[in-house]
Amino acid sequence: MAKHQIVAIDIGTNAIKRAQLEQTASGIRLVGAEIEAYPRKDAMEEVTYETILQALRNVWGKVQGRKHAVALSIPRLLVTSRRLTNLPAAATDEQLSDLVAMQAETELPFRIENAVYDYHDVRRSARGVS
Repeated sequence: MAKHQIVAIDIGTNAIKRAQLEQTASGIRLVGAEIEAYPRKDAMEEVTYETILQALRNVWGKVQGRKHAVALSIPRLLVTSRRLTNLPAAATDEQLSDLVAMQAETELPFRIENAVYDYHDVRRSARGVS
């Protein structure tokens, strides 16, 4: 039955929430749910990456079964999406990866060391790549 299950994890600004759902012949069944609030004195106290990681480990440790599809949600405040245009049309895939890395450094509103970035939906035309 594990192949008909999904685990949804929401990494929020105040807690991590998990819902484990299973599709059965009679519908969708809630297998388990968990909320792990970040331990802090007040709402203005910054949450460290270590605190988030520990809360995620605690929540994940209560997942029933072994292999599941996972849907992950993170706060919009921590996500930046940019469209890069006018990249050279002759760029190889390897060069394109390097170009995106250089652009990410100038486009992101935070230090590149604190970022995880990727690119997709490459569109090549005679005029360039975006």
